[in-house]
Amino acid sequence: MNTYENIDRQLNVIKYNAGILAKGVKKVLRLELPESFLETIYIPFIGFILKFNLIDCNTRLGVDFIENFDELTLLVRGKECLGNPDILLYNIEVDTNSYDFISHARINIYEKIIFKIYGISHSELKNIKPDKAINYCHDIESRVRLRKYIKSFDVDFPDLINLIPLTLFEGLKEKKIDNNIIPPKCHWLGQIYNENYIFYLATLKEKKTIIIGQPHGGTYCQIQHMTASEAAERLLTDIYHIPSWDFRVKSFPNWRASRNRFLQLKNIVRKKNNKEKMLVVLSYFYIDNEPRAIDNITGDLFANDFYISQLKTLKSHFSESFDFKLYPRQNSDVLPKLEFLKQLFPDCEFIMVGSVLDNARHYEGVIHMDSYGTAVIELSTTRIPQYVYLGPEVMLNSEYELFLWDSKKASTRKDYSSGSYILIDNRKYRNAYGASFFYPFYFASLINRIKKNSI
Repeated sequence: MNTYENIDRQLNVIKYNAGILAKGVKKVLRLELPESFLETIYIPFIGFILKFNLIDCNTRLGVDFIENFDELTLLVRGKECLGNPDILLYNIEVDTNSYDFISHARINIYEKIIFKIYGISHSELKNIKPDKAINYCHDIESRVRLRKYIKSFDVDFPDLINLIPLTLFEGLKEKKIDNNIIPPKCHWLGQIYNENYIFYLATLKEKKTIIIGQPHGGTYCQIQHMTASEAAERLLTDIYHIPSWDFRVKSFPNWRASRNRFLQLKNIVRKKNNKEKMLVVLSYFYIDNEPRAIDNITGDLFANDFYISQLKTLKSHFSESFDFKLYPRQNSDVLPKLEFLKQLFPDCEFIMVGSVLDNARHYEGVIHMDSYGTAVIELSTTRIPQYVYLGPEVMLNSEYELFLWDSKKASTRKDYSSGSYILIDNRKYRNAYGASFFYPFYFASLINRIKKNSI
């Protein structure tokens, strides 16, 4: 089913269940926090657990409770998917002054200049590594009462009470809305799985700050079933800009894609050291048991099986030699899993340092093992040829799938019924994301419109 045909139903299920959980927690713990505040902090949690196999989670839980969201993501997604292992635990440092716009991302000098021209006051949130973690006691009695309350409703998920981190339940007894926070007119959405941040976001939403967001990587708006992150971000934002897979519709500039237009200037003169080689961008490979999402992107196949199958058939699509760029969050520990590549391609090398963008300019072109990686967005701002995979087993949004096929420059097969790699048109791809050198002007105009309407 197409994502856009099903989007309201998916979002409504998450919002409904988050609302039920918020009501139950407020009642059981006798909290003074508003239900709307609690609903905000539970939206990322509900979206997350609805997308993954909870039976599998409970089998691998091994403990009676989960300390924080960091532990939950490790349990559900596996260590290969995690970035900075502490990022979800960082404290948020908030400037107490009044601003028009506060971003959770770094604001660069170009953006600052344009904001100044437009008269926009701005600030950035800072992530501060905590000195030590706060330990909460497991409140078994309250969880039993919460479970009983939840079961009185017609909800679409199985028993989740043991999966609620201590920080999102027992820790709430000590949480209060910081009334000293001066809300900005608008805020750029940040890391929604950082608990300290989500409490700050809930505070802003209670104070009627306009929340702005947009896809910041691959999979967003590209696959049939929304990821947990996309669903939660859509629910938590007031304005959410998405790419357009319709050639006739112009998109609001994507921040990431637009910033990468500047980075691509280094690729005007390409330094190809391996002219006869292609760089193959690898996704992460699970070293241990692979967790299973309910709405799996690769259909009936596990991710490892899907990627290994594609790698074994590369030579049926391309005549060049290959080097392989490891996923940024993986190190040499994954190499034994990839030993078969050395047997298939004896002269290949495994690239473990640098970004895809920095490495790609030394190659004839880039091959992506799928069509929903963030690197595709980044490389679309260059002139480097890049191929993405299309096949019937990949559960893509049909509009995105047709966009790729209809805008392609070439393909390794006449159709993709049995799998094909297509040479994408970088210009059309970045246009779908509205990538523009003038993006700060668009954002500044939007912020000023919000300012005007909030007066």
